[in-house]
Amino acid sequence: MVGHPQRGTPELGPLRERSQRSARQQIGDSAYDRAYLLASLTDPFTTLNDALKAQ
Repeated sequence: MVGHPQRGTPELGPLRERSQRSARQQIGDSAYDRAYLLASLTDPFTTLNDALKAQ
């Protein structure tokens, strides 16, 4: 959610890109795309809470 110009934080773009690249490398493109889609359909706080519980 960070680094999008429309959210007023374009300076965080490189952080977002590195994080996405790292996540894709760790879980694969298919799993990343599926997780991204599901997360986009849920409110961000629920998604974050679910991710933290899974650890």
